[in-house]
Amino acid sequence: MPPTGAPEPLGLSVAGLRVEAGGRVILDMPALELRAGELVVLRGASGAGKTTALNAFAGIAPVRSGRVAWGKTDLARLGAPARRAFRRERLGLVFQDYRLFDELDALENASLAASWTPARRRAALRAQAERALNVLGLVSARRRRTAVMSGGERQRVAVARALATDPVAILADEPTATLDRTNAEALAADLAALAGRRTLIVVSHDPALIGRAGRVLTLADGRIVEDSHA
Repeated sequence: MPPTGAPEPLGLSVAGLRVEAGGRVILDMPALELRAGELVVLRGASGAGKTTALNAFAGIAPVRSGRVAWGKTDLARLGAPARRAFRRERLGLVFQDYRLFDELDALENASLAASWTPARRRAALRAQAERALNVLGLVSARRRRTAVMSGGERQRVAVARALATDPVAILADEPTATLDRTNAEALAADLAALAGRRTLIVVSHDPALIGRAGRVLTLADGRIVEDSHA
Protein backbone atom coordinates (compact mmCIF):
# COMPACT_ATOMS: atom_id res chain seq x y z
CA MET A 1 0.00 0.00 0.00
CA PRO A 2 1.14 3.61 -0.53
CA PRO A 3 2.63 5.29 2.51
CA THR A 4 -0.10 7.88 2.87
CA GLY A 5 -3.41 8.87 1.35
CA ALA A 6 -2.06 9.90 -2.04
CA PRO A 7 -3.91 12.35 -4.27
CA GLU A 8 -6.24 10.90 -6.87
CA PRO A 9 -4.22 9.32 -9.70
CA LEU A 10 -4.48 10.85 -13.14
CA GLY A 11 -4.93 9.08 -16.44
CA LEU A 12 -2.75 9.85 -19.44
CA SER A 13 -4.16 10.89 -22.80
CA VAL A 14 -1.85 10.93 -25.84
CA ALA A 15 -2.82 12.10 -29.33
CA GLY A 16 -0.68 12.72 -32.40
CA LEU A 17 2.54 12.43 -30.39
CA ARG A 18 5.74 12.70 -32.45
CA VAL A 19 9.30 13.00 -31.19
CA GLU A 20 12.16 13.60 -33.63
CA ALA A 21 15.92 13.35 -33.31
CA GLY A 22 18.52 13.94 -35.99
CA GLY A 23 15.84 14.67 -38.54
CA ARG A 24 14.02 11.37 -38.10
CA VAL A 25 10.93 10.38 -36.16
CA ILE A 26 11.88 8.20 -33.18
CA LEU A 27 8.42 8.08 -31.60
CA ASP A 28 5.08 8.12 -33.41
CA MET A 29 2.06 7.55 -31.20
CA PRO A 30 -1.24 8.59 -32.85
CA ALA A 31 -3.47 7.76 -29.87
CA LEU A 32 -3.16 6.23 -26.42
CA GLU A 33 -5.38 6.35 -23.35
CA LEU A 34 -4.09 5.03 -20.01
CA ARG A 35 -6.54 4.74 -17.14
CA ALA A 36 -5.87 6.35 -13.79
CA GLY A 37 -4.40 3.86 -11.34
CA GLU A 38 -3.29 1.44 -14.06
CA LEU A 39 0.04 -0.43 -14.00
CA VAL A 40 1.34 -0.33 -17.57
CA VAL A 41 4.55 -1.94 -18.83
CA LEU A 42 6.32 -0.73 -21.97
CA ARG A 43 8.49 -3.36 -23.62
CA GLY A 44 10.36 -3.82 -26.89
CA ALA A 45 13.82 -4.28 -28.35
CA SER A 46 16.62 -1.80 -27.72
CA GLY A 47 15.93 1.36 -29.71
CA ALA A 48 12.20 0.64 -29.97
CA GLY A 49 11.30 3.98 -28.36
CA LYS A 50 10.42 2.86 -24.83
CA THR A 51 12.57 5.35 -22.93
CA THR A 52 11.72 8.10 -25.41
CA ALA A 53 8.02 7.44 -24.73
CA LEU A 54 8.59 7.52 -20.98
CA ASN A 55 10.51 10.79 -21.29
CA ALA A 56 7.73 12.29 -23.44
CA PHE A 57 5.14 11.24 -20.86
CA ALA A 58 7.26 12.93 -18.17
CA GLY A 59 7.74 16.12 -20.17
CA ILE A 60 11.49 15.54 -20.54
CA ALA A 61 11.73 14.74 -24.25
CA PRO A 62 10.78 17.65 -26.54
CA VAL A 63 7.51 16.84 -28.29
CA ARG A 64 7.44 17.80 -31.97
CA SER A 65 3.66 17.70 -32.18
CA GLY A 66 0.65 16.26 -30.43
CA ARG A 67 -0.90 16.05 -26.98
CA VAL A 68 0.47 14.52 -23.78
CA ALA A 69 -2.10 15.24 -21.10
CA TRP A 70 -2.18 14.16 -17.48
CA GLY A 71 -5.78 14.92 -16.61
CA LYS A 72 -6.36 18.43 -17.89
CA THR A 73 -2.66 19.36 -18.05
CA ASP A 74 -1.22 19.03 -21.56
CA LEU A 75 2.57 18.94 -21.20
CA ALA A 76 3.02 19.66 -24.91
CA ARG A 77 1.48 23.10 -24.38
CA LEU A 78 3.68 24.05 -21.43
CA GLY A 79 7.02 25.81 -21.53
CA ALA A 80 10.10 24.12 -20.11
CA PRO A 81 9.83 25.73 -16.61
CA ALA A 82 6.16 24.75 -16.26
CA ARG A 83 6.88 21.19 -17.44
CA ARG A 84 9.71 20.93 -14.91
CA ALA A 85 7.45 22.19 -12.13
CA PHE A 86 4.71 19.70 -13.04
CA ARG A 87 7.23 16.86 -13.14
CA ARG A 88 8.65 17.75 -9.73
CA GLU A 89 5.30 18.25 -8.06
CA ARG A 90 3.05 15.64 -9.68
CA LEU A 91 5.23 12.84 -11.10
CA GLY A 92 7.66 10.42 -9.44
CA LEU A 93 10.57 9.21 -11.59
CA VAL A 94 12.62 6.06 -10.96
CA PHE A 95 15.80 5.50 -12.97
CA GLN A 96 17.68 2.31 -13.76
CA ASP A 97 20.94 3.78 -12.41
CA TYR A 98 19.27 5.02 -9.16
CA ARG A 99 20.69 8.60 -9.41
CA LEU A 100 21.31 8.80 -5.67
CA PHE A 101 23.82 10.98 -3.83
CA ASP A 102 26.07 8.43 -2.17
CA GLU A 103 27.43 10.90 0.38
CA LEU A 104 23.88 11.20 1.77
CA ASP A 105 21.94 8.67 3.79
CA ALA A 106 18.74 6.95 2.67
CA LEU A 107 16.39 9.48 4.28
CA GLU A 108 18.30 12.45 2.91
CA ASN A 109 18.14 10.97 -0.57
CA ALA A 110 14.46 10.08 -0.26
CA SER A 111 13.59 13.61 0.91
CA LEU A 112 15.76 15.38 -1.67
CA ALA A 113 12.75 17.27 -3.02
CA ALA A 114 12.75 19.28 0.22
CA SER A 115 15.63 21.30 -1.23
CA TRP A 116 13.25 22.95 -3.75
CA THR A 117 10.02 22.66 -1.75
CA PRO A 118 8.52 25.73 0.00
CA ALA A 119 9.57 25.87 3.65
CA ARG A 120 6.02 25.30 4.91
CA ARG A 121 5.92 21.87 3.21
CA ARG A 122 9.40 20.56 3.99
CA ALA A 123 8.56 18.83 7.27
CA ALA A 124 5.59 17.05 5.68
CA LEU A 125 7.72 15.95 2.73
CA ARG A 126 10.42 14.53 5.02
CA ALA A 127 7.74 12.67 7.00
CA GLN A 128 6.33 11.29 3.76
CA ALA A 129 9.81 10.14 2.71
CA GLU A 130 10.27 8.34 6.01
CA ARG A 131 6.88 6.64 5.67
CA ALA A 132 7.84 5.54 2.15
CA LEU A 133 11.08 4.02 3.45
CA ASN A 134 9.05 2.23 6.11
CA VAL A 135 6.63 0.76 3.57
CA LEU A 136 9.58 -0.39 1.45
CA GLY A 137 11.27 -2.08 4.40
CA LEU A 138 14.09 0.42 4.88
CA VAL A 139 13.07 2.41 7.96
CA SER A 140 15.83 0.81 10.06
CA ALA A 141 18.38 1.75 7.39
CA ARG A 142 17.20 5.32 6.92
CA ARG A 143 20.40 6.81 8.37
CA ARG A 144 22.73 4.53 6.42
CA ARG A 145 24.63 6.06 3.51
CA THR A 146 23.43 4.73 0.19
CA ALA A 147 27.05 4.14 -0.85
CA VAL A 148 27.16 1.04 1.38
CA MET A 149 23.71 -0.29 0.44
CA SER A 150 23.01 -3.22 -1.86
CA GLY A 151 21.53 -2.66 -5.32
CA GLY A 152 18.09 -3.70 -4.13
CA GLU A 153 18.20 -1.32 -1.18
CA ARG A 154 19.41 1.55 -3.37
CA GLN A 155 16.61 1.02 -5.85
CA ARG A 156 14.04 1.00 -3.04
CA VAL A 157 15.49 4.32 -1.83
CA ALA A 158 14.96 5.64 -5.35
CA VAL A 159 11.32 4.50 -5.24
CA ALA A 160 10.89 6.13 -1.82
CA ARG A 161 12.24 9.38 -3.28
CA ALA A 162 9.69 9.13 -6.10
CA LEU A 163 6.91 8.66 -3.54
CA ALA A 164 7.97 11.48 -1.22
CA THR A 165 6.10 14.20 -3.12
CA ASP A 166 2.85 12.17 -3.18
CA PRO A 167 2.84 11.96 -6.99
CA VAL A 168 -0.22 11.14 -9.06
CA ALA A 169 1.90 8.84 -11.23
CA ILE A 170 5.23 7.01 -11.13
CA LEU A 171 7.32 6.50 -14.26
CA ALA A 172 10.14 3.96 -13.97
CA ASP A 173 12.81 3.03 -16.51
CA GLU A 174 14.01 -0.60 -16.19
CA PRO A 175 13.88 -0.44 -12.37
CA THR A 176 14.76 -4.13 -11.87
CA ALA A 177 17.35 -4.49 -14.66
CA THR A 178 20.42 -4.36 -12.41
CA LEU A 179 18.96 -6.41 -9.55
CA ASP A 180 19.30 -10.08 -8.73
CA ARG A 181 16.16 -12.20 -9.05
CA THR A 182 15.21 -12.03 -5.36
CA ASN A 183 15.47 -8.24 -5.22
CA ALA A 184 13.80 -7.87 -8.62
CA GLU A 185 10.79 -9.89 -7.46
CA ALA A 186 10.57 -7.88 -4.24
CA LEU A 187 10.73 -4.53 -6.05
CA ALA A 188 8.17 -5.67 -8.63
CA ALA A 189 5.80 -6.54 -5.80
CA ASP A 190 6.43 -3.17 -4.14
CA LEU A 191 5.66 -1.30 -7.37
CA ALA A 192 2.56 -3.37 -8.12
CA ALA A 193 1.23 -2.61 -4.63
CA LEU A 194 1.21 1.09 -5.52
CA ALA A 195 -1.14 0.63 -8.48
CA GLY A 196 -4.73 1.68 -8.01
CA ARG A 197 -3.93 4.78 -6.01
CA ARG A 198 -1.16 5.85 -8.38
CA THR A 199 -0.75 5.40 -12.10
CA LEU A 200 2.44 3.47 -12.91
CA ILE A 201 4.20 3.34 -16.27
CA VAL A 202 7.24 1.07 -16.28
CA VAL A 203 9.75 0.26 -19.01
CA SER A 204 10.72 -3.37 -18.44
CA HIS A 205 11.34 -6.81 -19.91
CA ASP A 206 11.14 -8.40 -16.47
CA PRO A 207 8.49 -11.16 -16.22
CA ALA A 208 8.01 -10.19 -12.56
CA LEU A 209 6.68 -6.80 -13.64
CA ILE A 210 4.98 -7.91 -16.85
CA GLY A 211 3.08 -10.57 -14.92
CA ARG A 212 1.74 -7.96 -12.50
CA ALA A 213 0.78 -5.38 -15.13
CA GLY A 214 -2.80 -4.65 -16.09
CA ARG A 215 -1.63 -3.68 -19.54
CA VAL A 216 1.49 -4.33 -21.64
CA LEU A 217 2.42 -2.17 -24.64
CA THR A 218 5.02 -3.53 -27.07
CA LEU A 219 6.93 -0.95 -29.10
CA ALA A 220 8.95 -1.33 -32.31
CA ASP A 221 10.49 1.45 -34.37
CA GLY A 222 8.84 4.07 -32.21
CA ARG A 223 5.30 2.69 -32.62
CA ILE A 224 2.98 0.59 -30.49
CA VAL A 225 2.68 -2.76 -32.30
CA GLU A 226 0.84 -4.70 -29.59
CA ASP A 227 -1.50 -3.68 -26.78
CA SER A 228 -2.24 -6.50 -24.33
CA HIS A 229 -4.63 -6.30 -21.37
CA ALA A 230 -4.46 -8.64 -18.39
